[in-house]
Amino acid sequence: MEELLHFKVDPLFIIKTMLQIHVENVLENWLSEAEIYALYACIRDLTDEETEELGHEYGRINNLDSISLSGTIEQREAFYKILIETDRYKTLLFENQCQGHAGLGVADTLTKKFYPCAFAGHWQTLIGIVKSSYLDIYSSDTAELDAFILQNFVFVGGKEKPDFYLQEDRSHARTLYLTVSKEKDMQMMIDSLEKVEYATREELENEQFPEIRAMYYQMRSEID
Repeated sequence: MEELLHFKVDPLFIIKTMLQIHVENVLENWLSEAEIYALYACIRDLTDEETEELGHEYGRINNLDSISLSGTIEQREAFYKILIETDRYKTLLFENQCQGHAGLGVADTLTKKFYPCAFAGHWQTLIGIVKSSYLDIYSSDTAELDAFILQNFVFVGGKEKPDFYLQEDRSHARTLYLTVSKEKDMQMMIDSLEKVEYATREELENEQFPEIRAMYYQMRSEID
């Protein structure tokens, strides 16, 4: 007499196994370390409720009342795309990106987004993010903008932190402003001195800024 054996298959176990196989056989070849680490950790720690929700979402997307878990590459890919939209995966991915597993970049801790950048490109990338995503803050006063940057951005893999670049940027801006202002003031004073025939332009252009300024104020005092 033959004995019949009965097997019970846990569909939640199958879903997690399909995802594991898809990561090992397909995704490891082209995703970053941050993504791979996040996927493995996410699949490992999925609760039954979370795994069941993946199945419900798969059925909703495909308009199915019941699911046949065939394990085809198309089905595995579909479950993978659902998984990476979960909060659990996104949180794990951002944590791994902030630890440097995705290379150099700027982490926006407000939106939990990571922006890759080239070597020595952290500051330019950060300013680009603020301009495109936080234009109102970018247009605000310097103190508010600086505070916002320091509170919400992290340079991953960078030698310096954002506050270093803020100091450098502000210092550069002040130097540039003073240089431009001095040049404009000097040209204005030369024009005025030449106009009242106090000296010729050729004579004036050979002088330094302090001498030009002294002659200008002397001329003004004589006129006034």
